[in-house]
Amino acid sequence: MDRYFNLTNFNYDGECSKVFKSEKNNERDILLLGGSFPQVKKWKESEAMVYGQFKMNLESIPNAKKVFVLIGNPPTPDFIENLNKCGVEVVQAKNVPQGNGVIIRFFAWLNYLKENKGKYDRVALSDIRDVFLFGDAFATFSKDELYLSYECLINKRGNIECNDFRDSWNRGWIHQFFGKEIAYQYAKNHTLIVNAGFTFGGYDKMVDYLTVLTESMEQKYLKYWGYDQALLSYLYTSRKLDFLNPTTVKCDQQFCFELRGGSR
Repeated sequence: MDRYFNLTNFNYDGECSKVFKSEKNNERDILLLGGSFPQVKKWKESEAMVYGQFKMNLESIPNAKKVFVLIGNPPTPDFIENLNKCGVEVVQAKNVPQGNGVIIRFFAWLNYLKENKGKYDRVALSDIRDVFLFGDAFATFSKDELYLSYECLINKRGNIECNDFRDSWNRGWIHQFFGKEIAYQYAKNHTLIVNAGFTFGGYDKMVDYLTVLTESMEQKYLKYWGYDQALLSYLYTSRKLDFLNPTTVKCDQQFCFELRGGSR
């Protein structure tokens, strides 16, 4: 991963160690991944990086369970074998609606967690192509918490800078799924985008979170890329998730988002 990040600059001592406030990763923690592969070419383009991420997880969270919920067919004949070598179990998704795998994974995750009730205390839901766990992520939160994330980074001036709905891609999704007026208001108010690519918290809160998200999804939009993030941002901004008392993180020792080549 040194090809992408200068890991020699990472510091987990002194003040920077205080983020690890909870129990270390263990067998009652689970990293849940998932999706489909309608275009094998796209998978091949990111395959090496993904396997690198998974191997990093063997070092950063060695004791946590890691599961990929597969929607449809694997992209290559050796996909399952390669994930197993990286410590990731592959489970076939069951009883999920038709649609874009990026959206349908939320139904698959909810099904998996319900089927495995009582086995896990802490859960992390993650994209597979661009999420890097450099340290023990599970040690940064308890089973009583829920964390959502804004799209924020530290700019060259050392200040936190967050992506909001002036971003053309995300504003377009809000326009498409919730209407022109809401999209306009979000952009006008510089409403921050809630990223759907990584969410973490206690088992009960994660099940409730996924339940609200999936029950709010409209069948006609399940085929569209971006619907998950637009809906999550809408639910959060509309205070539909307040009962879960989520913490929304920006950019600190626990979590940070790096946007390369943004569209705003």
